[in-house]
Amino acid sequence: MKLGSAPPLIRFVPNIRHMDVDYRVGDIVSVMDVEGGTYYAQIRGLAVDYKGDSCCVLTWLIPTCDHDESENFRPEDYILGMEEDVLRDIDCCTLVCRCPADYFRPLASPYFIRPCN
Repeated sequence: MKLGSAPPLIRFVPNIRHMDVDYRVGDIVSVMDVEGGTYYAQIRGLAVDYKGDSCCVLTWLIPTCDHDESENFRPEDYILGMEEDVLRDIDCCTLVCRCPADYFRPLASPYFIRPCN
């Protein structure tokens, strides 16, 4: 008897629906830490495991000098930060806004980023 190949443990997908919210690669999400601080990230990848649980891979966004904490999220006030390689449960994320996957420029971009004083 010949066995077929085993199904993959996870599969990467371009979008998922979780708790009546559609998430897509490129979307901006917020993540709260244990002390109530809010951090923003861009979804770099979405995956579904063999049980149907959804997870994501994030690229953290770093606020620039123009960022005002009292205002809502504005994409132009952030630059790309650290890229994670860890799958996070999508439950820890809250959708903030839609954004194309290439909206944020890489840190090695030819565009000038002025230093904070």
